[in-house]
Amino acid sequence: LNAMPLFHIGGISCNLLAPLVSGGTVVCLSQGFDPRSFLKALGQPGPLQPTWYYASPSMHMAMASYAAQAADDIDANLRLVRSAAAAMPPALQQRLEKLFQCEVFATYGMSECMPVASRVCSKPFDDFRCQPLG
Repeated sequence: LNAMPLFHIGGISCNLLAPLVSGGTVVCLSQGFDPRSFLKALGQPGPLQPTWYYASPSMHMAMASYAAQAADDIDANLRLVRSAAAAMPPALQQRLEKLFQCEVFATYGMSECMPVASRVCSKPFDDFRCQPLG
């Protein structure tokens, strides 16, 4: 599910080109980012139900804050969440992992050279995280 604007390198390379090149599908919001519509789109039924998304920490914070106040349950079936564009606070990372019941990968890059760093294993095992918090 693409939340990033397509004039941002993350929106183009991570949310649009990478999924299409790998045979995936991209679902875009009909309007700009809004936590309510984004969380609703995460739970859309059918073959286009999103399994991951990438966004900036400010967008993650807006979603987590909205979800804490919303009366609706978050109906997402995510395999992972990726964060970039700024440092991901460990407390927010843990909050999202609890909300979505999946691991959140904090990555970073340098404008058009992204990502510089990302997860180090394909899935968590035992009590070991693929990536340390922070």
